[in-house]
Parts: sequence; C-alpha cells; structure tokens
Amino acid sequence: MTMSSQSTSLLEEFRASSLSPPLLQSLLHKLLSHPKIFNGFSDVLGLPAVQSCLAGMDDAKRGQLVRTVELFAWGTVRDYHALREKDGVWSLNDAQLEKLRMLSAVSVARDRVDRHNKEDTDVEMAGASPRRPRKSPGKERSVLSVPYAALADELRMLGPDGGYDEGRDLRPLEDLLANCVYSNLLAGRLDQASGCFRIDPHVPVVHDGGVHGSILGRDVDTSSPESAERELGRMVSALETFLGQSNALLGTLEESAAAVASDRTADEARWKAVAKAVEECQTKGRDGPGSGAMGMMMDVARGVRGGGHEDPMDVVDAMGGTRRVKRSKGVHA
Repeated sequence: MTMSSQSTSLLEEFRASSLSPPLLQSLLHKLLSHPKIFNGFSDVLGLPAVQSCLAGMDDAKRGQLVRTVELFAWGTVRDYHALREKDGVWSLNDAQLEKLRMLSAVSVARDRVDRHNKEDTDVEMAGASPRRPRKSPGKERSVLSVPYAALADELRMLGPDGGYDEGRDLRPLEDLLANCVYSNLLAGRLDQASGCFRIDPHVPVVHDGGVHGSILGRDVDTSSPESAERELGRMVSALETFLGQSNALLGTLEESAAAVASDRTADEARWKAVAKAVEECQTKGRDGPGSGAMGMMMDVARGVRGGGHEDPMDVVDAMGGTRRVKRSKGVHA
C-alpha cells in the first residue's frame, strides 16, 4: 500500500524495539488525529512492540486504550458516546471526533449498501440463468440514498433538542460528507433537493494506492465470535453479489457474441449471393448473340473491329432491334 512519507514514518515508530506506555499513548493520539490514515488501526494493536507495552499496563488503562483504538477500527460516534458515559474510552479532541464521524459515515453507507444487497435475493448461482432482472432506477436510487436526518442522528450532529433542523444542521453535515468524498472514503453526491446523500455504487474510490468499491473498507471486526460471524456474512454477501453481477455480465457477453456470429453468417450469405449475381452477369456478357442487349452491343462492337458487314451507324436500340442514324450535313473543319 502506497502511503505518504509522514504516514509511513509514524507507523514505523510503532515497530520500535521497545515502547513505554506514555510513548505509546502519544503515538496513538497522533495516529487517531492523522488526516490521511483511515484503516489499519487493529493491525497497529497487533504489532509485537505494542503488545509487549500493553502487557505491562494495568487492566483499566489497557482497556481504555484498546477500546479507543477499536472505535476507529470499526466503531462509530454512537459507540463513543455510550462508552464515554462509562469512562471506557479516551476523551477525543475535535480532530479525532471529526475523523470518527467520517468513519461512522462510512459505516452508515456500508450498512445501507449491505441492506440493498441483502434485499436483492435473486443471486445467480452456478448453473442458473446468467441474466438478472434489471432493477428500476427509482428503486435503486431510493435504496442507495441516506436521508440527511438519519445521518445527522447516527453521527450525533443534532442540536440540544435532539431533532434535525435543516437551517442549523445542514451545513455542518454537508461539510462532513464533502470531506468524506474528497478524502476518498465515499463515492456519492449531495442532494439538497431530496435532503439525502446518494451513494454511487459504480464509482470506485482510490485510497493510499489501493482501489476499493464505492466505500472505503474499514478494519475487519474479529473482537468477538459474534462480530466475526457478522463480518463473515458480509463477505459472503459481497461475494454473492459479485457472482451475480459476473453472471449477468457473462450472459450479456454471450448474447452479444451470438448476435455477432449470426450477423456474420448473414453477411457471408449475402456476399455469396452478390458474388454469384456478378459472375452470372459476366457470363452473360461473354455469351455473344442472344444473350440480351449487352450481348448484342458487344456483337456490334466486334463486327466493327473485325471489318464485318455491320454499319457502325447501325446502333442497337433498347428493344434489341437496330435503327439507322443519319449523318449530319454540316460543314466540318
């Protein structure tokens, strides 16, 4: 994965031979505030130097640290506020909270796409018909859009009254979503007319040199058997969707190939008929008298060249007979 030199140097510091708890906490604060790093947090926790440092910390501090990093790996702002009430995670600064909101927006969009894929149950398996029924554009737009009010609620960007106020909450929410798009976390567009964010499932995002789907992939949650099962189900669903789309594409290609082969056969038959007609015309032209107007004209021409009795002033008319053309009595120079 291609990363900026600043990101690489920060991650290399976690691979030091030894880390003290204060140094580890300082590095983690930098990591959670970094504007270009949006995944790989669980990998950092698994590094040998980090594991060794965590083993020397007391349970309360270790638990706070791990849960805070896991928030950025697969958690949301809603999880943060729930854990914060129990003093279960660090208190985040503004930059870290903004970054967690962006990652939460990714999770909301991912859940919406997963729901869309789950509702599309007619997945084509091996041996089944390769074509899938085309969805109506209206249905797809409805499923792959997230209302601003729902996003504001999930991202905890509501006012003190707990309700969504467009005049108050619209601008901060759209700024956050625009930042997600420009940071290549989401592929979509803002739709003020309908008050929603529209996810574009056909536009890939490129992050740190890697090409993702329309939504950046977050860390895989394997913290518990339940979460691991959910992640496995998501992977299966994604693979089934890919299989269905591949079968549909294969069916389209096969239909196109069959149409091209049919057109080619028809063209070959047509050209053979044209070649046969041309050959017949050429044969009739060489047959001489009795072969029609062309043959008679050629007879006259051969007679003139051979010194025969035909008068060059006798020309063949359209009905196959001959007529005499009078010479002009005008004065020639």
